[in-house]
Amino acid sequence: MAKGISIHIGIGDTDRAAYNWSAGMQSQGNQDALDMSAIASAAGFRTSMLLGTKATTSAVKREIEQASSELVEDDILLVTYAGHGGFIPEGPQNDPDRDEDDGIDESWLLYDRELIDDELWKLWAQLACGVRVLLISDSCYSGTVDRLPSWNTQSQVMAQDAATSRTRVAVRTPPAAVQRDYVRCNRALLQQIKREAGQIKRDEIGATVLLLAACQDYELAGVGSTNGFFTAALKDVWNGGSFSGDYHSFLDQIVQRVKRWQTPNYKVDGRRNLTFERQRPFTI
Repeated sequence: MAKGISIHIGIGDTDRAAYNWSAGMQSQGNQDALDMSAIASAAGFRTSMLLGTKATTSAVKREIEQASSELVEDDILLVTYAGHGGFIPEGPQNDPDRDEDDGIDESWLLYDRELIDDELWKLWAQLACGVRVLLISDSCYSGTVDRLPSWNTQSQVMAQDAATSRTRVAVRTPPAAVQRDYVRCNRALLQQIKREAGQIKRDEIGATVLLLAACQDYELAGVGSTNGFFTAALKDVWNGGSFSGDYHSFLDQIVQRVKRWQTPNYKVDGRRNLTFERQRPFTI
């Protein structure tokens, strides 16, 4: 019988010493994680949560690595993230290998530092062949946060424009100046992280990683008074478990609820598993 493990990360506030900035949206990140944990628990997952100051890079990696040691073929790992997303432009100073087609490493702003998509990809490579991974990221620039880009556009320019634009809603990204300063002040660390993560090729991933992202890599993810826009729409579509479609129709209905503000993304990496994609969401 297959088993399911879920990890729910909620982070709004950040360590001022690490970022020279405090995000200040703690309650929404926590609430999203709590709501996603409730959905997972009702579906039979064994759940854990990392909220606020506990949502450090080492803690997130440790939780995923522990799950990797337990999960076997046909098991499922659910990872949800609710918080700020960032982007790190590649180049000779930040990333000499330039392994992203779009020229950008997407990231999660965890409490102590940014966790880049290369690190997530290395974690997926540790999973046993045939494991199903459902990754839900309610964050800005999250369209390919699982690592490999599915399209090739001038997203770096678009992301820079989006980060500096004025919006009518709160969004889950730091001010552009904060992100630029973070990259400038942490170049040695970023280079070290890239070296340690290595360049994992697609055929080295035996698991199936299905990403449901709040928006495209060049977009911002909105947040309301209680939940992120994407999480609120997901909860509405899920409707306490009454939803009966597959992952494609699940995301399609979420898109209809948030398309005024952002465009959620559906993406699969690793080993293709059509049976997984055709399942009802959160099926163990």
